[in-house]
Amino acid sequence: MLEALAQADLGQGRDAEGRWRLAALPVVAGQLNPTLQRAEAEQRAALTAVGVATAPGDLGLNLDLQHAANASSPWTYGFSLDWVWQTAGKRRLRGEQAQAEANQAALQLATTGWNIDAATLRAAYAISAATDRTKAEARLADAVDQWRKVAATLVELGEGTRLEEITATRESMQIALDRADTAQRATVARSDLAAALGLPAAAVADWSLESWPAELPSMPDANELAARATQMRPDVLESLAAYVAAEAALHLQVAKQYPDVHLGPGFSYDQGQRKWTLGLGFTFPLDGNRAAIAQAEAKRATASARFQEVQAQALAAVSRAHAAYAGALDKLARAQAIAQEAESQRQAQEALLQHGTADRLAVIQASVEASRASLLQFDARDAAWLAYFDLMDAVRSYLPPFNDFSQ
Repeated sequence: MLEALAQADLGQGRDAEGRWRLAALPVVAGQLNPTLQRAEAEQRAALTAVGVATAPGDLGLNLDLQHAANASSPWTYGFSLDWVWQTAGKRRLRGEQAQAEANQAALQLATTGWNIDAATLRAAYAISAATDRTKAEARLADAVDQWRKVAATLVELGEGTRLEEITATRESMQIALDRADTAQRATVARSDLAAALGLPAAAVADWSLESWPAELPSMPDANELAARATQMRPDVLESLAAYVAAEAALHLQVAKQYPDVHLGPGFSYDQGQRKWTLGLGFTFPLDGNRAAIAQAEAKRATASARFQEVQAQALAAVSRAHAAYAGALDKLARAQAIAQEAESQRQAQEALLQHGTADRLAVIQASVEASRASLLQFDARDAAWLAYFDLMDAVRSYLPPFNDFSQ
Protein backbone atom coordinates (compact mmCIF):
# COMPACT_ATOMS: atom_id res chain seq x y z
CA MET A 1 0.00 0.00 0.00
CA LEU A 2 2.74 2.45 0.91
CA GLU A 3 4.55 1.66 -2.35
CA ALA A 4 1.31 2.33 -4.22
CA LEU A 5 0.94 5.65 -2.41
CA ALA A 6 4.45 6.63 -3.43
CA GLN A 7 3.70 5.75 -7.06
CA ALA A 8 0.23 7.31 -7.17
CA ASP A 9 -0.32 10.31 -9.41
CA LEU A 10 -1.44 12.89 -6.84
CA GLY A 11 -0.56 16.10 -8.63
CA GLN A 12 -0.14 18.88 -6.06
CA GLY A 13 -1.03 16.63 -3.13
CA ARG A 14 0.75 18.72 -0.49
CA ASP A 15 1.11 22.44 -0.01
CA ALA A 16 4.34 24.34 0.55
CA GLU A 17 4.24 23.51 4.27
CA GLY A 18 3.92 19.78 3.63
CA ARG A 19 0.25 19.61 4.63
CA TRP A 20 -2.07 17.40 2.64
CA ARG A 21 -4.55 19.33 0.56
CA LEU A 22 -8.13 18.31 1.27
CA ALA A 23 -8.87 18.02 -2.45
CA ALA A 24 -6.01 15.51 -2.84
CA LEU A 25 -7.45 13.01 -0.36
CA PRO A 26 -10.23 11.72 -2.67
CA VAL A 27 -7.58 11.31 -5.37
CA VAL A 28 -5.57 9.06 -3.06
CA ALA A 29 -8.69 7.07 -2.22
CA GLY A 30 -9.57 6.76 -5.90
CA GLN A 31 -6.23 5.13 -6.65
CA LEU A 32 -5.75 2.97 -3.56
CA ASN A 33 -9.10 2.04 -2.00
CA PRO A 34 -9.68 -1.70 -2.61
CA THR A 35 -13.47 -1.38 -2.47
CA LEU A 36 -13.39 1.12 -5.31
CA GLN A 37 -11.03 -1.10 -7.27
CA ARG A 38 -13.45 -4.01 -6.85
CA ALA A 39 -16.33 -1.85 -8.11
CA GLU A 40 -14.25 -0.80 -11.11
CA ALA A 41 -13.54 -4.45 -11.91
CA GLU A 42 -17.26 -5.24 -11.73
CA GLN A 43 -18.00 -2.37 -14.08
CA ARG A 44 -15.42 -3.63 -16.60
CA ALA A 45 -16.95 -7.10 -16.39
CA ALA A 46 -20.39 -5.64 -17.11
CA LEU A 47 -19.02 -3.90 -20.19
CA THR A 48 -17.71 -7.20 -21.56
CA ALA A 49 -21.25 -8.58 -21.29
CA VAL A 50 -22.30 -6.11 -24.00
CA GLY A 51 -19.87 -7.70 -26.42
CA VAL A 52 -21.11 -11.16 -25.51
CA ALA A 53 -24.75 -10.15 -26.05
CA THR A 54 -24.09 -8.64 -29.48
CA ALA A 55 -21.72 -11.35 -30.71
CA PRO A 56 -22.89 -13.47 -33.67
CA GLY A 57 -24.38 -16.83 -32.82
CA ASP A 58 -22.47 -20.10 -32.91
CA LEU A 59 -22.10 -22.12 -36.10
CA GLY A 60 -22.89 -25.81 -35.72
CA LEU A 61 -21.15 -28.55 -37.71
CA ASN A 62 -22.49 -32.11 -37.99
CA LEU A 63 -20.39 -34.92 -39.50
CA ASP A 64 -21.81 -38.23 -40.73
CA LEU A 65 -19.88 -41.38 -41.65
CA GLN A 66 -21.48 -44.75 -42.53
CA HIS A 67 -20.24 -48.09 -43.90
CA ALA A 68 -22.39 -50.68 -45.68
CA ALA A 69 -20.57 -54.03 -45.92
CA ASN A 70 -22.45 -55.44 -48.95
CA ALA A 71 -22.60 -52.29 -51.04
CA SER A 72 -20.51 -51.69 -54.11
CA SER A 73 -19.53 -48.33 -52.66
CA PRO A 74 -19.61 -49.09 -48.93
CA TRP A 75 -18.71 -45.66 -47.53
CA THR A 76 -21.21 -42.87 -47.06
CA TYR A 77 -20.07 -39.63 -45.54
CA GLY A 78 -21.19 -36.05 -45.33
CA PHE A 79 -21.53 -32.94 -43.25
CA SER A 80 -24.08 -30.23 -42.53
CA LEU A 81 -23.97 -26.80 -40.96
CA ASP A 82 -26.41 -25.32 -38.47
CA TRP A 83 -26.66 -21.54 -38.33
CA VAL A 84 -29.39 -19.60 -36.53
CA TRP A 85 -30.71 -16.40 -38.03
CA GLN A 86 -32.17 -14.34 -35.17
CA THR A 87 -35.26 -12.52 -36.37
CA ALA A 88 -37.15 -9.48 -35.07
CA GLY A 89 -33.99 -7.70 -33.89
CA LYS A 90 -33.30 -10.11 -31.00
CA ARG A 91 -29.55 -9.60 -31.19
CA ARG A 92 -29.94 -5.81 -31.04
CA LEU A 93 -32.35 -6.07 -28.12
CA ARG A 94 -29.95 -8.30 -26.21
CA GLY A 95 -27.28 -5.66 -26.74
CA GLU A 96 -29.58 -2.91 -25.46
CA GLN A 97 -30.38 -4.92 -22.35
CA ALA A 98 -26.70 -5.65 -21.70
CA GLN A 99 -25.79 -1.98 -22.24
CA ALA A 100 -28.44 -0.88 -19.73
CA GLU A 101 -27.07 -3.38 -17.22
CA ALA A 102 -23.55 -2.06 -17.88
CA ASN A 103 -24.87 1.44 -17.19
CA GLN A 104 -26.22 0.13 -13.88
CA ALA A 105 -22.75 -1.16 -12.99
CA ALA A 106 -21.21 2.21 -13.88
CA LEU A 107 -23.69 3.99 -11.62
CA GLN A 108 -23.04 1.51 -8.83
CA LEU A 109 -19.37 2.43 -9.24
CA ALA A 110 -20.32 6.10 -8.93
CA THR A 111 -22.26 5.36 -5.73
CA THR A 112 -19.29 3.47 -4.29
CA GLY A 113 -16.97 6.31 -5.27
CA TRP A 114 -19.16 8.89 -3.58
CA ASN A 115 -19.45 6.85 -0.40
CA ILE A 116 -15.66 6.61 -0.22
CA ASP A 117 -15.20 10.32 -0.97
CA ALA A 118 -17.77 11.24 1.68
CA ALA A 119 -16.09 9.00 4.25
CA THR A 120 -12.73 10.59 3.39
CA LEU A 121 -14.09 14.11 3.82
CA ARG A 122 -15.84 13.30 7.10
CA ALA A 123 -12.69 11.70 8.51
CA ALA A 124 -10.56 14.69 7.48
CA TYR A 125 -13.03 17.02 9.15
CA ALA A 126 -13.09 14.89 12.31
CA ILE A 127 -9.30 15.20 12.55
CA SER A 128 -9.47 18.98 12.14
CA ALA A 129 -12.37 19.28 14.59
CA ALA A 130 -10.58 17.20 17.21
CA THR A 131 -7.52 19.43 16.89
CA ASP A 132 -9.58 22.60 17.35
CA ARG A 133 -11.58 21.13 20.22
CA THR A 134 -8.38 20.09 21.97
CA LYS A 135 -7.23 23.72 21.94
CA ALA A 136 -10.59 24.97 23.24
CA GLU A 137 -10.63 22.36 26.00
CA ALA A 138 -7.09 23.31 26.98
CA ARG A 139 -8.18 26.94 27.44
CA LEU A 140 -11.14 25.83 29.55
CA ALA A 141 -8.90 23.50 31.58
CA ASP A 142 -6.50 26.37 32.33
CA ALA A 143 -9.36 28.63 33.43
CA VAL A 144 -10.90 25.95 35.65
CA ASP A 145 -7.51 25.12 37.14
CA GLN A 146 -7.06 28.77 38.09
CA TRP A 147 -10.58 28.76 39.53
CA ARG A 148 -9.79 25.68 41.62
CA LYS A 149 -6.52 27.12 42.92
CA VAL A 150 -8.06 30.47 43.88
CA ALA A 151 -11.01 28.73 45.53
CA ALA A 152 -8.62 26.53 47.55
CA THR A 153 -6.58 29.57 48.59
CA LEU A 154 -9.69 31.41 49.72
CA VAL A 155 -10.75 28.39 51.78
CA GLU A 156 -7.35 28.34 53.46
CA LEU A 157 -7.69 32.05 54.23
CA GLY A 158 -11.19 31.52 55.56
CA GLU A 159 -12.67 33.79 52.88
CA GLY A 160 -14.23 31.12 50.65
CA THR A 161 -16.48 28.09 50.85
CA ARG A 162 -15.56 24.45 50.49
CA LEU A 163 -18.45 24.07 48.00
CA GLU A 164 -16.72 26.47 45.61
CA GLU A 165 -13.54 24.41 45.73
CA ILE A 166 -15.43 21.11 45.30
CA THR A 167 -17.35 22.51 42.32
CA ALA A 168 -14.14 23.64 40.64
CA THR A 169 -12.46 20.29 41.34
CA ARG A 170 -15.41 18.38 39.90
CA GLU A 171 -15.35 20.63 36.84
CA SER A 172 -11.63 19.97 36.40
CA MET A 173 -12.16 16.20 36.55
CA GLN A 174 -14.95 16.38 33.96
CA ILE A 175 -12.75 18.38 31.62
CA ALA A 176 -10.01 15.76 31.94
CA LEU A 177 -12.50 13.09 30.84
CA ASP A 178 -13.68 15.27 27.96
CA ARG A 179 -10.12 15.80 26.78
CA ALA A 180 -9.47 12.06 26.87
CA ASP A 181 -12.61 11.52 24.82
CA THR A 182 -11.48 14.11 22.28
CA ALA A 183 -8.07 12.43 21.99
CA GLN A 184 -9.81 9.11 21.37
CA ARG A 185 -11.99 10.65 18.66
CA ALA A 186 -8.88 12.05 16.98
CA THR A 187 -7.28 8.60 16.93
CA VAL A 188 -10.44 7.01 15.55
CA ALA A 189 -10.71 9.75 12.92
CA ARG A 190 -7.21 8.98 11.65
CA SER A 191 -8.12 5.29 11.47
CA ASP A 192 -11.26 6.20 9.54
CA LEU A 193 -9.21 8.33 7.15
CA ALA A 194 -6.76 5.49 6.60
CA ALA A 195 -9.61 3.06 5.92
CA ALA A 196 -11.22 5.43 3.41
CA LEU A 197 -7.90 5.94 1.63
CA GLY A 198 -7.10 2.22 1.60
CA LEU A 199 -3.98 2.63 3.74
CA PRO A 200 -2.86 1.20 7.08
CA ALA A 201 -3.49 3.48 10.05
CA ALA A 202 0.24 3.90 10.66
CA ALA A 203 0.64 5.48 7.23
CA VAL A 204 -1.46 8.53 8.16
CA ALA A 205 -0.45 8.81 11.82
CA ASP A 206 1.84 11.78 11.20
CA TRP A 207 -0.09 13.42 8.37
CA SER A 208 -0.98 17.07 8.77
CA LEU A 209 -3.91 18.44 6.79
CA GLU A 210 -4.49 21.91 5.41
CA SER A 211 -6.73 24.18 7.41
CA TRP A 212 -10.44 23.51 7.28
CA PRO A 213 -12.61 26.26 5.71
CA ALA A 214 -13.22 28.92 8.33
CA GLU A 215 -16.80 29.77 7.35
CA LEU A 216 -19.73 27.47 6.91
CA PRO A 217 -21.39 27.57 3.47
CA SER A 218 -24.48 29.72 3.11
CA MET A 219 -27.90 28.11 2.91
CA PRO A 220 -28.33 26.55 -0.57
CA ASP A 221 -31.59 26.74 -2.50
CA ALA A 222 -33.81 23.74 -1.74
CA ASN A 223 -35.31 23.57 -5.24
CA GLU A 224 -31.89 23.54 -6.88
CA LEU A 225 -30.77 20.74 -4.57
CA ALA A 226 -33.91 18.71 -5.30
CA ALA A 227 -33.40 19.09 -9.05
CA ARG A 228 -29.75 18.16 -8.70
CA ALA A 229 -30.59 15.06 -6.69
CA THR A 230 -33.17 13.77 -9.16
CA GLN A 231 -30.90 14.45 -12.12
CA MET A 232 -27.50 13.43 -10.74
CA ARG A 233 -27.85 11.03 -7.78
CA PRO A 234 -26.27 7.74 -8.93
CA ASP A 235 -28.86 5.59 -7.17
CA VAL A 236 -31.71 7.45 -8.92
CA LEU A 237 -29.99 7.07 -12.29
CA GLU A 238 -29.21 3.43 -11.48
CA SER A 239 -32.89 2.67 -10.84
CA LEU A 240 -33.69 4.40 -14.14
CA ALA A 241 -31.10 2.25 -15.92
CA ALA A 242 -32.69 -0.81 -14.30
CA TYR A 243 -36.03 0.24 -15.80
CA VAL A 244 -34.41 0.64 -19.23
CA ALA A 245 -32.94 -2.86 -18.89
CA ALA A 246 -36.35 -4.25 -17.92
CA GLU A 247 -37.93 -2.49 -20.91
CA ALA A 248 -35.33 -4.00 -23.24
CA ALA A 249 -35.92 -7.43 -21.69
CA LEU A 250 -39.66 -7.07 -22.36
CA HIS A 251 -39.05 -6.11 -25.99
CA LEU A 252 -36.80 -9.15 -26.31
CA GLN A 253 -39.51 -11.47 -25.02
CA VAL A 254 -42.01 -9.93 -27.44
CA ALA A 255 -39.53 -10.48 -30.27
CA LYS A 256 -39.24 -14.13 -29.26
CA GLN A 257 -42.83 -14.60 -30.46
CA TYR A 258 -41.31 -14.67 -33.91
CA PRO A 259 -39.42 -17.88 -34.70
CA ASP A 260 -35.72 -17.91 -35.40
CA VAL A 261 -34.67 -19.49 -38.67
CA HIS A 262 -32.25 -22.43 -38.65
CA LEU A 263 -30.29 -22.73 -41.89
CA GLY A 264 -28.57 -26.05 -42.48
CA PRO A 265 -26.65 -26.38 -45.77
CA GLY A 266 -24.81 -29.67 -46.19
CA PHE A 267 -23.07 -32.16 -48.47
CA SER A 268 -23.04 -35.95 -48.59
CA TYR A 269 -21.37 -38.67 -50.66
CA ASP A 270 -23.73 -41.63 -50.90
CA GLN A 271 -22.69 -44.73 -52.90
CA GLY A 272 -20.88 -42.72 -55.50
CA GLN A 273 -23.41 -39.90 -55.62
CA ARG A 274 -22.58 -36.41 -54.42
CA LYS A 275 -25.54 -34.62 -52.88
CA TRP A 276 -25.93 -31.02 -51.73
CA THR A 277 -28.66 -30.28 -49.22
CA LEU A 278 -30.25 -27.20 -47.70
CA GLY A 279 -32.13 -27.58 -44.44
CA LEU A 280 -34.55 -25.00 -43.14
CA GLY A 281 -35.99 -25.09 -39.61
CA PHE A 282 -38.02 -22.93 -37.24
CA THR A 283 -38.50 -22.77 -33.47
CA PHE A 284 -42.03 -21.86 -32.41
CA PRO A 285 -43.01 -21.00 -28.81
CA LEU A 286 -46.12 -23.11 -28.23
CA ASP A 287 -47.82 -20.47 -26.06
CA GLY A 288 -46.77 -17.53 -28.19
CA ASN A 289 -44.23 -16.75 -25.44
CA ARG A 290 -47.08 -15.22 -23.43
CA ALA A 291 -45.80 -16.50 -20.07
CA ALA A 292 -42.33 -15.01 -20.57
CA ILE A 293 -43.86 -11.73 -21.77
CA ALA A 294 -46.09 -11.55 -18.69
CA GLN A 295 -43.06 -12.13 -16.46
CA ALA A 296 -41.08 -9.42 -18.26
CA GLU A 297 -44.01 -7.00 -17.92
CA ALA A 298 -44.15 -7.69 -14.18
CA LYS A 299 -40.41 -7.05 -13.86
CA ARG A 300 -40.76 -3.79 -15.79
CA ALA A 301 -43.59 -2.70 -13.49
CA THR A 302 -41.39 -3.55 -10.50
CA ALA A 303 -38.51 -1.53 -11.96
CA SER A 304 -40.85 1.41 -12.54
CA ALA A 305 -42.10 1.27 -8.95
CA ARG A 306 -38.53 1.00 -7.71
CA PHE A 307 -37.54 4.10 -9.69
CA GLN A 308 -40.44 6.08 -8.23
CA GLU A 309 -39.49 4.88 -4.74
CA VAL A 310 -35.82 5.81 -5.05
CA GLN A 311 -36.67 9.20 -6.51
CA ALA A 312 -39.13 9.91 -3.68
CA GLN A 313 -36.57 8.81 -1.10
CA ALA A 314 -33.96 11.10 -2.66
CA LEU A 315 -36.28 14.10 -2.53
CA ALA A 316 -37.25 13.32 1.06
CA ALA A 317 -33.58 13.01 2.04
CA VAL A 318 -32.78 16.38 0.47
CA SER A 319 -35.74 18.05 2.19
CA ARG A 320 -34.82 16.56 5.56
CA ALA A 321 -31.12 17.42 5.26
CA HIS A 322 -31.91 20.95 4.06
CA ALA A 323 -34.14 21.55 7.09
CA ALA A 324 -31.54 20.05 9.42
CA TYR A 325 -28.81 22.32 8.05
CA ALA A 326 -31.06 25.37 8.41
CA GLY A 327 -31.71 24.43 12.03
CA ALA A 328 -28.00 23.85 12.65
CA LEU A 329 -27.12 27.29 11.27
CA ASP A 330 -29.76 28.89 13.48
CA LYS A 331 -28.40 27.07 16.52
CA LEU A 332 -24.88 28.17 15.61
CA ALA A 333 -26.00 31.80 15.43
CA ARG A 334 -27.51 31.51 18.90
CA ALA A 335 -24.35 29.86 20.25
CA GLN A 336 -22.22 32.63 18.75
CA ALA A 337 -24.38 35.24 20.46
CA ILE A 338 -23.99 33.43 23.78
CA ALA A 339 -20.22 33.21 23.30
CA GLN A 340 -20.00 36.91 22.45
CA GLU A 341 -22.04 37.82 25.53
CA ALA A 342 -19.85 35.63 27.74
CA GLU A 343 -16.72 37.22 26.32
CA SER A 344 -18.18 40.68 26.95
CA GLN A 345 -18.86 39.70 30.56
CA ARG A 346 -15.28 38.48 30.93
CA GLN A 347 -13.89 41.71 29.55
CA ALA A 348 -16.18 43.71 31.85
CA GLN A 349 -14.93 41.80 34.89
CA GLU A 350 -11.34 42.41 33.76
CA ALA A 351 -12.07 46.13 33.55
CA LEU A 352 -13.66 46.13 37.01
CA LEU A 353 -10.64 44.30 38.41
CA GLN A 354 -8.31 46.92 36.99
CA HIS A 355 -10.39 49.62 38.70
CA GLY A 356 -10.39 47.69 41.96
CA THR A 357 -14.15 47.06 42.04
CA ALA A 358 -14.04 43.29 41.37
CA ASP A 359 -12.12 40.39 42.86
CA ARG A 360 -9.89 37.89 41.11
CA LEU A 361 -12.33 35.01 41.62
CA ALA A 362 -15.10 36.80 39.73
CA VAL A 363 -12.73 37.39 36.80
CA ILE A 364 -11.68 33.75 36.73
CA GLN A 365 -15.28 32.56 36.91
CA ALA A 366 -16.13 34.85 33.99
CA SER A 367 -13.20 33.35 32.05
CA VAL A 368 -14.54 29.86 32.78
CA GLU A 369 -17.99 30.83 31.51
CA ALA A 370 -16.46 32.39 28.39
CA SER A 371 -14.49 29.20 27.70
CA ARG A 372 -17.61 27.09 28.22
CA ALA A 373 -19.54 29.29 25.82
CA SER A 374 -16.70 28.93 23.32
CA LEU A 375 -17.03 25.15 23.55
CA LEU A 376 -20.79 25.41 23.06
CA GLN A 377 -20.11 27.48 19.97
CA PHE A 378 -17.63 24.86 18.77
CA ASP A 379 -20.18 22.08 19.30
CA ALA A 380 -22.79 24.04 17.35
CA ARG A 381 -20.32 24.60 14.53
CA ASP A 382 -19.43 20.92 14.57
CA ALA A 383 -23.11 19.96 14.34
CA ALA A 384 -23.56 22.39 11.45
CA TRP A 385 -20.68 20.87 9.47
CA LEU A 386 -22.04 17.38 10.07
CA ALA A 387 -25.47 18.56 8.88
CA TYR A 388 -23.81 19.98 5.76
CA PHE A 389 -22.14 16.64 5.09
CA ASP A 390 -25.57 15.02 5.39
CA LEU A 391 -26.86 17.53 2.86
CA MET A 392 -24.12 16.59 0.41
CA ASP A 393 -24.92 12.93 1.05
CA ALA A 394 -28.55 13.64 0.19
CA VAL A 395 -27.50 15.15 -3.14
CA ARG A 396 -24.65 12.63 -3.57
CA SER A 397 -22.32 15.27 -4.95
CA TYR A 398 -19.96 17.97 -3.73
CA LEU A 399 -21.33 21.38 -2.80
CA PRO A 400 -19.40 24.63 -2.16
CA PRO A 401 -16.67 25.01 -1.00
CA PHE A 402 -15.75 21.50 -2.16
CA ASN A 403 -16.75 21.78 -5.84
CA ASP A 404 -13.19 21.29 -7.09
CA PHE A 405 -12.95 17.92 -5.32
CA SER A 406 -14.83 16.25 -8.20
CA GLN A 407 -12.41 17.49 -10.86
